[in-house]
Amino acid sequence: MPSRAENPPTDEQCAKGPVSELSDSIRQRMDEPTGITWYTDKSTTERLSEDAFYLYAGKKGCDVWLRLRVQYVSEKPLSVTRLQIKADGKTFEVAEPHFKRDSDGRLTWQWLDERVSADHLLMLFTVTGSKNAVLRFTGASRSDERTIGEDEKAALKAVLSAYRALGGQL
Repeated sequence: MPSRAENPPTDEQCAKGPVSELSDSIRQRMDEPTGITWYTDKSTTERLSEDAFYLYAGKKGCDVWLRLRVQYVSEKPLSVTRLQIKADGKTFEVAEPHFKRDSDGRLTWQWLDERVSADHLLMLFTVTGSKNAVLRFTGASRSDERTIGEDEKAALKAVLSAYRALGGQL
């Protein structure tokens, strides 16, 4: 009798909605060694050296999860210790942000990559429906802000929709 590993479930057996409903804006990439398929919006950067605020989903078998990625790049180093997201007058704090950091001697880039929690969801829905949304990065000696663009909001919506189509629950 074949094991479950030899015959993994099909998308149709796992998904709550039709996988065929994935937007054309969603990019899929299979990681052969892990068996994970990653889903991102095609507009999302694949480079660490660019500012970014986005979601991506992972799927292996019937397990589906959603991750939040925030990237901050600057010429003046800022060891981010606090991250706030402001959207239409509401302020959300990312609890204990653990940013990783790298530099090429000219630019410093920092990134946060964590599984989306229930606490993130209200913030994400508020951002996607907002007229104005801003990221505020705070370090020991200074802060920096940048606007979350309409293209980033559209990408967030697309990945949230893909996550639901893949069987993820919000």
